[in-house]
Amino acid sequence: MSVDYDLVIVGNTAAAQVAAATAVELSARVALVLPYSATSCHAYLYPHALKQSSLRQSAHWDAHYPWQYAQATVGHFAHRVAPVVLAARGVDIINGSGEFSQKSQLAFHTDQRRLTARKYLLAMGSQPQIFNIPGLSQTGYLTMETLSTVAKNEKIPRRWAIVGTEAIGVELAQTLCRLGCRVTLLLESEQVLPEEDPEAVAIIQAQLEAAGVILVTQVIVTKVGIKEGAKYLVVNDQNIYVDEIFLAAPDRPLVDNFRLGNVGVEYDEQGILVNQQLETSNKHILACGSVCGKVLGGYYNEHLAEYEAKLAVHNALTSRTQSTKYLHIPWVVFSDPQLARVGLTVEAAQRRFQQRLVILQADYLDNPKAMMAETNVGFIKMVVRRNGQIVGATIVGPDAAESVQIIGLAIRQGLHIKTLSCFPGVNLSHTHLVVAAAQQWQRPSPWLQIMEPIWQGLSVIRYKLVGLIVGGANIFEDWSQPRHQLKKKPRVASGSK
Repeated sequence: MSVDYDLVIVGNTAAAQVAAATAVELSARVALVLPYSATSCHAYLYPHALKQSSLRQSAHWDAHYPWQYAQATVGHFAHRVAPVVLAARGVDIINGSGEFSQKSQLAFHTDQRRLTARKYLLAMGSQPQIFNIPGLSQTGYLTMETLSTVAKNEKIPRRWAIVGTEAIGVELAQTLCRLGCRVTLLLESEQVLPEEDPEAVAIIQAQLEAAGVILVTQVIVTKVGIKEGAKYLVVNDQNIYVDEIFLAAPDRPLVDNFRLGNVGVEYDEQGILVNQQLETSNKHILACGSVCGKVLGGYYNEHLAEYEAKLAVHNALTSRTQSTKYLHIPWVVFSDPQLARVGLTVEAAQRRFQQRLVILQADYLDNPKAMMAETNVGFIKMVVRRNGQIVGATIVGPDAAESVQIIGLAIRQGLHIKTLSCFPGVNLSHTHLVVAAAQQWQRPSPWLQIMEPIWQGLSVIRYKLVGLIVGGANIFEDWSQPRHQLKKKPRVASGSK
């Protein structure tokens, strides 16, 4: 049967827009459906814009100015990549909700028309999950999606409670303190950022407290309400009074209202299940971005969504399919100092490779630029196998987001650690710490060079045997493909062509 398009993309997200632009570059006929229920495409930028305004905070500014500045900045960026730009490049933009059907032919039905295509790409994104706390909905709260509405308030909130362990809570807490707010960060965990290297987290936590953030760990909010014009949270039978509540909660993939089950697309509360090629259980439908859930061991970032969007479009429109590889994708917490990670943490690497690892570390204390700028708190820690293969790194310190990308590229290209150690990096830069750490590498003895491949082979055999014994379960993190994945091959749903 004939089809209207080569690719129909569903979602009002950055991933969906990148996918549409990529498909146009491949000379494909593309439709982009923007559902009414979709999340804001650029909401993730607002906290970062607010942070930049806080760094320039002046005593002469009105309290509304930083919030209005952030709103204007995000609005300017959104205008430059608006759907109208894609429409000018030949993408059919369709506003409205829709759902799949498979009567005589697989199709996506919107309010306006019935769309048929060779392939479909789901990029609906996600929204913050709302905690089940009595009184929360009646009292009111903010999330990443609604944070920008503060600019419209007659009076800017001065007392904040941030609830949750997601990275946005740490980032926003520091920003609000810079803006003169009183911030209480409420965590169920023992520390902030519980998935990260404990040494790096200790530095971040100390900086939070130095900035004035009130940290309350290992607690659960049991009730929320309003009393005498102020919001309050009940924690350990005590009331904490605030002007506003922000939820730093994990995202919930937007999979409802699309009738995915009717066309054989498998999903659960974590998101849509995909294979290494980002195909769903229906081979004509792919998915990318946070609608597939959070990648194991990392926070979901827009650069990861863009990576998946481009790969998904490539696999949908060409015959040379590619598989996802997440080991070289960096994760960043934009705190002060920044915390960045790529590949495996030390703990994960030790579980995967046992003790056959070398940890290389360099401190900001020894970096000339950091010393002169008096920003010498932090370190870089690189995880290297004894054969010289780089498998991960954690950086905490200024410009960590910049430095970690060098290591990510080295992992992607399979560079030996010695290659980095010989690189003539610029001394007066924070990124020179990468070279400084690599220079600690020492060539292993000939005996270790002979035995390393044997040990690795035995490790793989043991890994597979244990998996068989426990019924095929993976007892370690899958260090190369950590996505929440399908367990069987995609199939053509009944009625699909």
